[in-house]
Amino acid sequence: MTAGRKPTNKHRVSDPATCYFADFLLNRRLALGYTQEQMAELIGMNTAQYGRTERAERILTLPLASRICAALGITISKAFEGFVPSVGKRQIKN
Repeated sequence: MTAGRKPTNKHRVSDPATCYFADFLLNRRLALGYTQEQMAELIGMNTAQYGRTERAERILTLPLASRICAALGITISKAFEGFVPSVGKRQIKN
């Protein structure tokens, strides 16, 4: 995927938080102008693992999200800014 191309993630997992984070990660990578290989190196994971994370082909764990955010110099709350969790068809209110 090249910088400037519109993100089109087709998520493989149904977890909304994982899909949201995958979209965030893809958009962040494109904004930085990095390849998947460069992002994987920055985060400290192999390219295949990074690609599966960006495509939401694996369930996101808190330790992984924390590691990725730390490498990007942002907080987890910043990465999930705007995310509204839901249960079924109802949104969870704070």
